[in-house]
Amino acid sequence: MASIDARIRLETELCDDEDKGVAKRRLRRLRAFLDDETANMFRRCCASDPTITPKERRTKGAVWLRRKTYDDTFRDVGPHEQQIRSRERFELLLQLAKGDKILLLREYGAALDRMFPIPSRHFKWKPVFIKGAEGVVTVQHNWGRRS
Repeated sequence: MASIDARIRLETELCDDEDKGVAKRRLRRLRAFLDDETANMFRRCCASDPTITPKERRTKGAVWLRRKTYDDTFRDVGPHEQQIRSRERFELLLQLAKGDKILLLREYGAALDRMFPIPSRHFKWKPVFIKGAEGVVTVQHNWGRRS
């Protein structure tokens, strides 16, 4: 029979491996949801301005989205429904990220960089959480300088 210390050490290593696997799967799901969300946002971008095509998203899409809040990108519902929808969406995404706001904003910025490339190589997406009317949590789409 192995010593208790060796068995505890082995069990600790197994638990650490399990935790890393869970975190990796959760991050993969978060990235998939954010990619889907930015793809939907790009469809709304094209619907709002018929001159924006997939080929022109580099020059027009990022400019269309810049400084808009997540609520501003919705055109098909009223203001109250926009707030409820965005609050629920970002609160749920934050839960999926285990409350890590920095991780969520970094991954969301990366998804925006893929779907809405900024025309200048000196900038990248730097979304920020803001509280709108009635304390609603939403995201504002800003650009930031690359370091």
